[in-house]
Amino acid sequence: MKKFLINAVKILASVGILAFLFYMAINTTDANGKNVFNVLMETEKNWTLLLLAFLCCLAASVITFVRWHLLNRAVGFQVHWLDSIRIGFIGYLFNLLPVGGIVGGDLLKAWILAKEQETIDKSSTGTEKPQSRIPDALATVFTDRLFGLYSLFLLAAVAIFFSGIDKIDNSVIQKICYATYIVAVAWTVLIGIILGPDYTNGKSIKALGLIPYVGAGLRRTVESIRLFQKHIKTLVVVTVMGLVVHFFFAACIFLISASLFGANSLPLETHLVITPLGLSTGAIPLSVGPFEVVLDLFYSAIPLATGEKMLVGSGLVVALTYRILVLLVSTFGVVYYFSSKQEIQSVMKDSAQS
Repeated sequence: MKKFLINAVKILASVGILAFLFYMAINTTDANGKNVFNVLMETEKNWTLLLLAFLCCLAASVITFVRWHLLNRAVGFQVHWLDSIRIGFIGYLFNLLPVGGIVGGDLLKAWILAKEQETIDKSSTGTEKPQSRIPDALATVFTDRLFGLYSLFLLAAVAIFFSGIDKIDNSVIQKICYATYIVAVAWTVLIGIILGPDYTNGKSIKALGLIPYVGAGLRRTVESIRLFQKHIKTLVVVTVMGLVVHFFFAACIFLISASLFGANSLPLETHLVITPLGLSTGAIPLSVGPFEVVLDLFYSAIPLATGEKMLVGSGLVVALTYRILVLLVSTFGVVYYFSSKQEIQSVMKDSAQS
């Protein structure tokens, strides 16, 4: 019952956010009395740019799975990079669509990876019950998420510095930019401390676990990152790959905007700031809403080259189009799912029971 109520609240919150954004978009008009949807209908679409946006989204997703593959190999998983991509697409699908019940996409792909490695271990050693690789698999998924989020703020901070968006006469945007600087620097320092030598012989990590409410999560975070303490070069490569991933996502959003609104859209360098900040809201447990809010806020606040601003609702339209492209990318996961449906259902059952 509690789980049902929590999910109901999340759905209502997402619907409420979207309803508010649509209301604002419909009721905000330009000098000619047209809202963003009127302008969208009258603007000639560039389908080639939209296709390029899809390819950027697909490329970013594949690079993400290859990045995860490097982490898998670092901790000893004997997995081919094509298998990491296959498992990655399955997880991608289950993260997007409510087909996994209580088993989320990240948990599912960790379980599949662990079970496949245990099968390899069983075959190579002849051991009937090989050592469980689930903790290591969960650590790779968790670390991949953490460094992906770190790359988001790092790219946004660098883009803010070079684009000068923090100089715009808008107090909300200025505060967001300064907060991004702080998060990027603090995160960098924390990663350095976590990966450095532990002079307390594990006592400090155990102490983290005693903090009320958040202790268990903090301890798990530190332990997952420290698993890669001897693989610093891998973590550096993973971080750089994260920057490339988010560049492609920013290019995707930019191309969507350009394809829908033509010359009346913000440049790529601006999207290198607003897209990472928008995607960082993925940490908020809502399916839709926060990303659309961030994109709409920046789109309607940052002046174009002409000095004008995009209409309220422009960010909403672009964000929803991006959601459609993401769903199209997830169809690769559908193919992989049905090609190994029995195996996945068995893993889902095991992981749900655990």
